[in-house]
Amino acid sequence: MVTTGGRCVTVVGVGYNIMNANKNAYKGVGHVQFEGAWYRKDIGDRFFEN
Repeated sequence: MVTTGGRCVTVVGVGYNIMNANKNAYKGVGHVQFEGAWYRKDIGDRFFEN
């Protein structure tokens, strides 16, 4: 993978409900690795508010 910065990858999770899909997306993030890689940990959280 080659990048010059910015947003370069989207990881999508699939599951039997939205909570499972979110969990699977974050599992997928671990497979994306390159120098300087980072990801937001709050994406999707607003869907799980009580």
